[in-house]
Amino acid sequence: MNENASKAVRHASPGWLIQRLSRRFEAEMEADLASHGVTLGQFALLMATLEAEGLTQTELGTIFAMPAWKISRHLDGLEASGLVIRQPDPASRRTHRIVPTDAARALASALRGVGQAVNARLLAPLAPDERDLLVTLLQKVVVPGERF
Repeated sequence: MNENASKAVRHASPGWLIQRLSRRFEAEMEADLASHGVTLGQFALLMATLEAEGLTQTELGTIFAMPAWKISRHLDGLEASGLVIRQPDPASRRTHRIVPTDAARALASALRGVGQAVNARLLAPLAPDERDLLVTLLQKVVVPGERF
């Protein structure tokens, strides 16, 4: 297969295209979140704790398919920044519930704005109806059966 044919195959691959787009989103989110002192991993966990207060570290790991050590490191940073508190679970001595602080709630709007701005920038080449269709199609394959 010549170089042009190989490139054409790659550029028609949904997996390759999604991976490339994902890396662009990650890079832009990391850059934009830095001014708020939050990493992308911390942002994801913080948004989840704001949506469903009191999740356990294990539940967060399941949601993000992230190993326990990584969840713990991200939470360490959020806790050091005063954005979350680990509260002991009354039903289990080894379990902690993750609770966002008032500082996290105050920062939430700005962080959501970062996500919206990155989405708008990277999807700007698409018409509004194309953006909506892209999101609908991704929802069908990324999280089948999950209600949004």
